[in-house]
Amino acid sequence: MRKRLAVLALALGLVSAARAAAQDYRFAVPEARVTVTIEPEGSALIHYRLTFRCSPGAHPIDVVDIGMPTRRHQPIGAAVGGQPLPAGAILKSSAIDNGYEVHLGAGTIAPGQTGVVEFTGRSHQMVFEDTTNPSLASFRFSPTWFGARYVEGQTRLLLRYKLPPGPYPEPDKCILWQRDEEKFDRKGVLEGEDVPSVVWARDVWLTGPHQFGVSFPKANCPGAQSMSLWKLFRMWFDESIQAQVVSGFILVALFAVVFFVTTRGTGCVLFGLLATGMIGMMVAGPGWHLGLYPAVTGLGLLALLSRRSGRKHYFPAQVAREGGGIKRGLTAVEAAILLEVPLNKVLTMVIFGLAKKGLVRIREHEPLALEVVAAQAPGAAGVWKRPDGQLVTVWPYEPGFLAAFRAQQHKPVEEMTLNAPFDQLVKLVSGSLAGFDLAATREYYRYVVSRAWAQVEVEANYEARYKRADDNVEWMMLDGDFGRSMRRLETGAPQPYFPWWWVGSPGRSWSAPAPGPGGGAAPAGARPSFGDVANSLVGRLEHLGDKLVGSVDAVPKAGLDLSGLDKFTGEVLSQMASSSGGGGGGGGGGGGGGCACACAGCACACACAGGGR
Repeated sequence: MRKRLAVLALALGLVSAARAAAQDYRFAVPEARVTVTIEPEGSALIHYRLTFRCSPGAHPIDVVDIGMPTRRHQPIGAAVGGQPLPAGAILKSSAIDNGYEVHLGAGTIAPGQTGVVEFTGRSHQMVFEDTTNPSLASFRFSPTWFGARYVEGQTRLLLRYKLPPGPYPEPDKCILWQRDEEKFDRKGVLEGEDVPSVVWARDVWLTGPHQFGVSFPKANCPGAQSMSLWKLFRMWFDESIQAQVVSGFILVALFAVVFFVTTRGTGCVLFGLLATGMIGMMVAGPGWHLGLYPAVTGLGLLALLSRRSGRKHYFPAQVAREGGGIKRGLTAVEAAILLEVPLNKVLTMVIFGLAKKGLVRIREHEPLALEVVAAQAPGAAGVWKRPDGQLVTVWPYEPGFLAAFRAQQHKPVEEMTLNAPFDQLVKLVSGSLAGFDLAATREYYRYVVSRAWAQVEVEANYEARYKRADDNVEWMMLDGDFGRSMRRLETGAPQPYFPWWWVGSPGRSWSAPAPGPGGGAAPAGARPSFGDVANSLVGRLEHLGDKLVGSVDAVPKAGLDLSGLDKFTGEVLSQMASSSGGGGGGGGGGGGGGCACACAGCACACACAGGGR
């Protein structure tokens, strides 16, 4: 029997212990009286008098967390029910990031009981120059708060600031609140004191910050820290995790734009590594984070300047003579050199011209591969013979390109070296312009381009419009907005259009076309519309021009090409992945306590903790 009673007592003890362990803090704070004495050197002596009522059935209140407003602070003392606590009762808080925990010891407040806890501490660097008025000092503070899961009901908050000693001429003008909702409930010198005070009385939920600010003559607080908008921003940014996260996304996005524009969409692996390094710097500290902005901006400016300065200028000033007249008779390709059109676009025009004359055949479209199908006619300079026997006159610069295409026709065009024919073309155009007015000549050929467009626009039906576009396409290509202009003229039609001289699309070809005006004729039965021209030809031109950038070493590239690095690192990573495994995981947690904030002017920058016991 005794044994059974002992077992029953043990079981009841275990149940009671389990219930006690399951208890959590739960309390009300009916009243909080906070007095803050602002010192001339810029520190603040903060005194709390907090009334706690421990909820029935809750954990006894044996520890109270008090948050501090700045990182430099020290405790002065604490008391419970008017009885001072030993210095050892005040420890660095284990529940909040920046503050103290006060162990009540014998003054522990039991469930259902009420007690008064007092705490005094000093926090430094609390006063700043008011950013809205340099003759004023600014002080802003939020009393400590407690976790919402602990607190029941509202709190009557009585907050008082005692201002530094000194003259306060016209108190209504030199002692100011900082927000409309923070008007003083009382302002003046209290009986028995010689310094003015400002007082707020509010009913609040003591589960979050409640900031109150005051501005007063800076002359009475020599320790007020100078404050600029940048410093104020830094203080806010250093403490705002949300702002840092948003800023981090913006930075990585900006860097991605700069990087991929510079590298022409290559270097994904390197970008990943650099972006990871950026994120590491952001995590290392707000200073490193903000330092990335000028770095990324500088890279963007350098990339922009390099793209602009990389544009090729073909003609020295001495080839032109003002008032020397206009050089007429240039071909569209030669006019493109005169107008300093990018060489990849000039190459596109050359290839289209040779294909239109039937001198080259498009063997493959992706990647572009050519086959020279004509040969120079015996005994006739500047004349070439096509496979169908027709003789075609070539321009002086075209044989150089035909020779280069023939010598490298085993390569895609984008991998060919074409510096020699381009140098020959530039010298040819430069020589022909000697003694002419370069500016006037350029203006003339801009007019020729606009006239080519006008001739197409006036055509009323799509057959005539197609024919006119086919005749003028080389000149129309000189328009910097060629693609959009072509699509603007689109009229729509059911049939796709492929210029006969482009030999259709991959897998589709025609027999040798009958010759016609301009060197050939369209396939029988084709009824293309100008909209078809826009939809097919524009896309081909734009795509081909982009692809041919790599074939002209004389053109400064619009960025770095890191595709080789992508391929190498991809292979390395693939090999590493195939020979290794993975796993792992982890986690963590945290807590919080009370908070107070010091701010400047009408904006706040806080170093605080919140949500404790």
